[in-house]
Amino acid sequence: ETIAALPMPARKPAKEASPTPFGLRMKQAREAKGLSMRELADAASVPDARVSHATVSLIESGRQSAIDAETAVRLARALGVTVEWLVTGSTP
Repeated sequence: ETIAALPMPARKPAKEASPTPFGLRMKQAREAKGLSMRELADAASVPDARVSHATVSLIESGRQSAIDAETAVRLARALGVTVEWLVTGSTP
């Protein structure tokens, strides 16, 4: 007896992530300082709160848009910019 193959549902194409303004500015500042993603992650990390290379990559690519305030502050300090600039693009 032969069992007919059931049709598989069509896969939806993966949603293309768009970098956020925060992620674009973060990448711009990182590249201006000559840092790799890993170097930025290490510079923004503290013993009790690590920032991973993957987190930096996800933020820059727009696949992670939510970021907690403490991480934003540490990333800004490591980049030598203000959180306000990362968020809005303007400086005080």
